[in-house]
Amino acid sequence: MKSLLLTFLFSVFLFFNTTYAATVSILCYHEVDNPYITAIDGTQQENIWSISSKNLRAHFEFFRANGYKVISPTDYLNGNYSGDKNIVISFDDGYESFYTKVYPLLQEFNYHAILALHNEWFAYKPYDIGALVTIDQLKEMVNSGLVELASHTFASHKNRPTNSVGSVASVVENRLFINNRYETDAEYETRLSNDFSSAQKFFLSNFGKKARIIVWPYGRYSGKAMDVALKNGFKLSFLLDDTKNTSATDKLYSERYIIYSDLNVNHLQKLITTPNSYWRIAPIKMAQTDLDQIYSADAKELESNIDILIENLKANNYNVVALQAFCDLNGDGIIQSVYFHTKHAPIKADIFGHVANRLSQNGIRVIAWMPTISAAWLSENPTERVQANPPDNLGWYRRATPFSPLVESNLSALYEDLSKYSNIDGILIQDDLYLNDFEDFSDYAKAAFKNKYGYEFNENNFQDDQVRANMLLLKTERLDDLSNKLIEQVRKNRPNAVIMRNIYAEAVLNKQAKDWYAQDYQEYLKNYDYVVIMAYPYMENQEKNPTAWLASLAKVAETDNSLFKDKLIFKLQKYDWKGQQWISETDINKQISTLKQNGVKHIAVYPENINR
Repeated sequence: MKSLLLTFLFSVFLFFNTTYAATVSILCYHEVDNPYITAIDGTQQENIWSISSKNLRAHFEFFRANGYKVISPTDYLNGNYSGDKNIVISFDDGYESFYTKVYPLLQEFNYHAILALHNEWFAYKPYDIGALVTIDQLKEMVNSGLVELASHTFASHKNRPTNSVGSVASVVENRLFINNRYETDAEYETRLSNDFSSAQKFFLSNFGKKARIIVWPYGRYSGKAMDVALKNGFKLSFLLDDTKNTSATDKLYSERYIIYSDLNVNHLQKLITTPNSYWRIAPIKMAQTDLDQIYSADAKELESNIDILIENLKANNYNVVALQAFCDLNGDGIIQSVYFHTKHAPIKADIFGHVANRLSQNGIRVIAWMPTISAAWLSENPTERVQANPPDNLGWYRRATPFSPLVESNLSALYEDLSKYSNIDGILIQDDLYLNDFEDFSDYAKAAFKNKYGYEFNENNFQDDQVRANMLLLKTERLDDLSNKLIEQVRKNRPNAVIMRNIYAEAVLNKQAKDWYAQDYQEYLKNYDYVVIMAYPYMENQEKNPTAWLASLAKVAETDNSLFKDKLIFKLQKYDWKGQQWISETDINKQISTLKQNGVKHIAVYPENINR
């Protein structure tokens, strides 16, 4: 019996250490030995995407000398690897140097590689693109068994205008803005389908079989693009987010490390062995920013404000920004309009996508800070509003009832439009998605209660302990369900979107606060990628000793939740709304230091004001 137990435990150990611990680093190279390119004006410019033959050979020698295994695309796709020293080599664009410089090295080391081709370039090559491999050279390499060809799309490795301001972004990821309007969903899907099917026809015609790998231009894609790729026979796709893939990684979302600036071996080793390089793993430093402060009807002033914002973010080493996607110029929490294209809300100005593009191009991840039931247009009809008993116990701003099907439908369409027309890395759900302990007495809420429990909820019985407990459960479930519906809409277009949700500090500190807000901290930890704790000491009357309060909050938040530590973002207030003054940088830094001393990994601040 003892030997059987030991055998079982050893099998479990092997299973977890060979399957779940296995990782693969996919490297993305481009050109070899072409350090300079000729610009359109005739000047010579550095080609950061070129690696020297010397350093490329050094990479290969490093793999061999240090126990790394260069695996084939088939082994990667089938999961035929173990341990944490697996490498997949990929080259983008199809330059001639792959045949003259890379292929001989592959033969010498017996390494496999993937070569992603712009199919259109074989008929039309842009002026600034160097010599390409020929079809005959490609056939030779494919026949060797060492090279697998992939599609870099047929003709979609381009940036084009994707919003009404005219800023450009990936044509694969985004609906184009042409002829003074956005592409329809049907036009977008048809354009992608035509491109991907043309790419497969190219491979079938020249090599006798379709490609099974698609390499997304710039690493950017959309949910619709992925759907169309699958319909066209692609089985595997590559992104560009500088992190390892594990055996649990969905192969449709395989990440790659991009190699640039003639990376030497020392930097290569650091790249593939240093933890926390990926932004979703690394410590987050996030600024929550009011787009109301940046917006201007004057185009030059708008651009100047965006420039100032970018300068501020970079100067303070923020790697993420939660950017307001709605308009609240009155500052009362009742949302009047939005800053993106939609048919489901009033539009203040269609600028969110443009600002998000500018931020992304400067290496800053963009999280769309979005409202829910505080949107004023949802509650113009009093029957759609949250109701309280007694009425003067309504929350601190007007909200639409989350139990209304019309409210859910409108918000779902709004979140879908946000994800269609904006380059975002995720969403932050506003703290308006709450119901206090005197809410909701709307007809919709009462009907939902009766449907769930089989009896009436009304002004006469709501003080009964069991009735209140049932109503609390119903409210909490409904708020969570609504947030999940909104997340589904975002992930139609942004499958890997990060989901954050605000939570009040009191809901973390006090278990009874669940009754007050219908916010369940433990459920938040399970449901969202990040829980953003509104750690506002001055709002919580803790101005006498804010650091002590923050230390206590950090300890309570992480008690019995060590596995969720990576999910917590502590958001500090930079402005004292009660005292109507900015909090000094010295005090903010003390608060940050206190949180970090208490084990906090992720920090956010609000507001980051460009006018300060």
